[in-house]
Amino acid sequence: MAHATSIFEQILDPANRADPYPLYAELREAPVQREADGRWVVSTYTEVEQLLHDPRVSSDARLQLADDTPAGDPAPEAALPTLPQGFIRLDPPEHDRLRELATRPFGPPRSPGRVEGLRPWLLETTTALIDRLAGKRQVSWAPT
Repeated sequence: MAHATSIFEQILDPANRADPYPLYAELREAPVQREADGRWVVSTYTEVEQLLHDPRVSSDARLQLADDTPAGDPAPEAALPTLPQGFIRLDPPEHDRLRELATRPFGPPRSPGRVEGLRPWLLETTTALIDRLAGKRQVSWAPT
């Protein structure tokens, strides 16, 4: 029997990007759902907020139970063992500390116009890089 496509899978399908809003509405009808592969989909603000403040829930893959990982899906740290774990996969207070360090230079209250002020330089730089690709059939990258 063919696997039925879930609402969440339909939302992820690029064919539905033009108008995903009916699918979002349908997803919110059951705000907590379990996908066939074992993932949980939580679709409303109230439930997401509850999870974010529940000490039993962790973003840290090192703290997740082995049976929560779908079969054949390697743990995130197994894919690139030489890289440090990103702060998005950490729990407070370490997540909060690293997030503040990463975002501090880009916004209020210290530098509210920093990103907007970079717009001319970013436009000039990306335009120059794209112009260097004109007429090329293949592009390779090497760190400078």
